[in-house]
Amino acid sequence: MSITTSIRYGLARWLAKAAAVPTLPQWARSSFLIPTFDNLTRYGYEQNATVMLCISALTFAFAEPPLLVWSDEGEAGQKLFKHPLRRLLRNPNPLMGEDELMRYTIAYMAIGGNAFWIGTKTGRGVHTALWPYHAGQVRCIPGGPNWITGYEFFGQDGWEPIDQDAFTVVHFKWPNPDLNQPWQAQPALRSVASAVDTTNEIDNYVYSLLKNDAVPRMALKLPQGREMDKPAKDRFRSQWQAMYGGTNRGGIAILDQGADITRVGLDMAELAFDALRNVPQTEIAGALRVPPILAGLSVGLEHATYSNIEQASKDFTNRTLVPLWRGLAAEVESALGAGISVRHDLSAVASLQEDTNERWRRVNTAWLSGLIKKNEARRALGYADEQNGEVYLVDPKRLLLPDASLAMDVLTLPARQKEPA
Repeated sequence: MSITTSIRYGLARWLAKAAAVPTLPQWARSSFLIPTFDNLTRYGYEQNATVMLCISALTFAFAEPPLLVWSDEGEAGQKLFKHPLRRLLRNPNPLMGEDELMRYTIAYMAIGGNAFWIGTKTGRGVHTALWPYHAGQVRCIPGGPNWITGYEFFGQDGWEPIDQDAFTVVHFKWPNPDLNQPWQAQPALRSVASAVDTTNEIDNYVYSLLKNDAVPRMALKLPQGREMDKPAKDRFRSQWQAMYGGTNRGGIAILDQGADITRVGLDMAELAFDALRNVPQTEIAGALRVPPILAGLSVGLEHATYSNIEQASKDFTNRTLVPLWRGLAAEVESALGAGISVRHDLSAVASLQEDTNERWRRVNTAWLSGLIKKNEARRALGYADEQNGEVYLVDPKRLLLPDASLAMDVLTLPARQKEPA
């Protein structure tokens, strides 16, 4: 290793270590002081309903289309259902199938910013299994002209380099680049830590208030001249808690000696929790690229209709899922594909398909107009070809079409090809 390479490698490692513990603003709570994957999972996913709902909507939608292998011939390529990589994707390891592999992968990306597949392979380079890992288990080794020189795995003895002769690492990044460490992505929840903490505090406050029979904090006020010293106040507080707190809450309190109870703070109506929760919910959903209405958040369901739910689903697919699918397919093709193309079967995505009645109308119009062959019409509707189906109903050269664009759209409809069992 040359001196220049050593200096570059050492500088990259120093920058990675310096950026590992960022300086956060004053509002940052202890849960996000060190944004490790464990902390992000514990405080940002397991204890936050908004994050959990968004991640749930994202994972199930992301796993909808299968990741297929195609012959490397561009859009004209053929699906290779029996290719070794396709078989591996269908059954990546003994504990999970393709759907579960994809759900774990996108969840790890959304929460920690980075997700990894580690592929075990034989001495001949044949991959036998794919296992998903998160950013707390695998990390990059920065350095070199390509930014990284390898990967490390956190095992029983701490961080150890991964033998790239025995394993293949596929690195997936959430579309939220870390400008200080360009070889990896930044967790989406890191930028909305205040919103996550706000929703946690709101939920905790409401829970505590309901446990107290929705009675806000109270202060006991005594008439002037009847003040109590500190020991007397402590005794009174303990007696009051024993008589009217815990399982005895809601009992009837009897005050004497002119004592009066005054409410401290604001009640539920004054705090307007629904409006207060809407802002952080919107920020969290935006960071995770999920429409609030599809995650079942109150901010999205306030004005929910069938029309805007359908439109939100299409926008979610086109603006969030399609870029994520393309990014994942590109990484898989780069790391595991040789002489093949890897991309998702978008004909399996319900939100990208037109209404069944509309499709039949368009195909029927094109068929009756003589623009498409019988087998083309059958494929557009999901049916297998007929032996004598390469025929037109009429000669297209002798027919003027009222709407050529209608038929051209039909010709581009994806034909769903079922994968053999």
